[in-house]
Amino acid sequence: MKHQISGTINDFFLSLDQVLKLADKIAAAGFLVVVSDFFYGDPVIDYNDPNFDVKSWGKVHNPDKGYEDAKAVIAALKSKGVSAIGAAGFCWGGMVLVKLASSTDLHAAVVLHPGSITEDEMLKLTLSDVKIHIAILEAEIDQWSPPEKLKQFGEKLSAKSEFDSFVKIFPGVAYGWTVRYNFDDESAVKSAEESHLDMLNWFTKKLADKIAGAGFLVVVPDFFYGDPVIDPKDPNFDVNSWLKVHNTDKGYEDAKAVIAALRSKGVSAIGAAGFCWGGMVLVKLASSTDLHAAVILHPDVKVPIAILGAENDHIFPSEHLKQFGEKLSAKSEIDSFVKIFPGVAHGWTVKYKADDESAVKSAEESHLDMLNWFTNAYHSTYTFIFTLESIVPDGRSCRMTMLFDISIMKVADKCAESGFLVVVPDFFYGDPVIDFNDPNFDVKSWLEVHSTDKGYEDAKAVIAALKSKGVSAIGAGGFCWGGMVLMKLASSTDLHAAVVLHPGSITEDEMLKFTVSDVKIHIAILGAEFDQWSPPEKLKQFGEKLSAKSEFDSYVKIFPGVAHGWTVRYNVDDESAVKSAEESHLDMLNWFTKYVK
Repeated sequence: MKHQISGTINDFFLSLDQVLKLADKIAAAGFLVVVSDFFYGDPVIDYNDPNFDVKSWGKVHNPDKGYEDAKAVIAALKSKGVSAIGAAGFCWGGMVLVKLASSTDLHAAVVLHPGSITEDEMLKLTLSDVKIHIAILEAEIDQWSPPEKLKQFGEKLSAKSEFDSFVKIFPGVAYGWTVRYNFDDESAVKSAEESHLDMLNWFTKKLADKIAGAGFLVVVPDFFYGDPVIDPKDPNFDVNSWLKVHNTDKGYEDAKAVIAALRSKGVSAIGAAGFCWGGMVLVKLASSTDLHAAVILHPDVKVPIAILGAENDHIFPSEHLKQFGEKLSAKSEIDSFVKIFPGVAHGWTVKYKADDESAVKSAEESHLDMLNWFTNAYHSTYTFIFTLESIVPDGRSCRMTMLFDISIMKVADKCAESGFLVVVPDFFYGDPVIDFNDPNFDVKSWLEVHSTDKGYEDAKAVIAALKSKGVSAIGAGGFCWGGMVLMKLASSTDLHAAVVLHPGSITEDEMLKFTVSDVKIHIAILGAEFDQWSPPEKLKQFGEKLSAKSEFDSYVKIFPGVAHGWTVRYNVDDESAVKSAEESHLDMLNWFTKYVK
């Protein structure tokens, strides 16, 4: 499920800094953000300047032209495989969005304090032409689009049941409040941030979208084959006949087929969430090794499992779930927990009134619990390659590629929070090192299959694929095994920058080759004071040789009091260990920000 917000994030007076801060908020929620300059470097600096000819400017930059420009951007995004596009329009951009709302190019839109919209445009948008989910956020004080006018607009839109819509008027604020406000005014900041949250919630409204927005690929198969239960309490509904056709055994087989199809496409780690009937299917799946983690919501186990139940549930009474949880907790090798939500009934996670504050809070709490479970459940050791993307002020698309060797979701989240899009393929092809110190583990055989030469070729293939998609700048980070791969990659021009963190054993020949003419990238090396694989003395000597290459920046940093793997394998209750790991993460991000972003 690939999502993108293509931003007609345009305002007459919106500064580049404001645009980028807002774009960063959206990107941090898991979206790829495109900020197009539809003014072609000619924004309105001061609308009240007596020397400014607004009519002439309006003729050059009219919303009709903006509409055509936006259509071209959307078409380009779709040609790259983008499947779902939302748009936010501020002021002038809001007028452009009103025109776009009559097409099927977008999936959703948020219009924020739009410029003046004609009665004809209002009428057109509230009749048969509106074809997207649309939200309108407006100020109480607005000379361009008075709130009374927009309220009437909202009433007409709400009559179109096939598309969701709402209009919200923010009290005590004036036109432009979402992006032009005094940072020292607590009330103004609160109103602006509330509008930003409303916008994000609109784009991530559905539960599957919430999960996708957190960085997961989401698949929602229809195991009912177009025959869902509309109302189980309907006296005319024959539940027994329905269950014979849609029994959970069949659901289990259907789910196994979907999992097999995902694995055939190279997906290496799969989690599942089951609601009601789906929870019963998930109980069956939990006895297999097909999944890595599961969450049962109002539901012989072999996967980490969380069960979220309702206090008032006639189908799965909370007492039964608590007993189930006690039995699960006895399985020390498998992580599990059961949580009963007070004051809610069966189905509360997805069937609730949007205007019931308590119901919304309980549902969103369950969604967050589910995301946290999936984020924290992957404790196996893998090597991954990350693709990180950001949009910089000059419009250049920059991407970083990073190799990691550990449970990756938290580190991936840090990268995403810095404005990067993160993609994670598995270079071990589902065959990680479970326990390197296990006497029954044949490390030599494993390394023959997963040699760093093969890792190098796999990484080259991924980099080539990225470049074929127009990626202009790539950086990489390598941890342990990934660090050895990165040493090989550093001698090519495929990368712009690299960070090597506690690399595995590197031969003297590789060291020699890497410190002479072959090194062609900016490189940072973060080592541990205690490391039998790459002793700090060896890395320091390496750094001295690298520093002689003035055309490329480099540095070596040795972290005191830590051992090999400290950046990703540490005790979260050890304040000193956490501090050292987080310092290394910050060093890595700063390096990429400096040379790639």
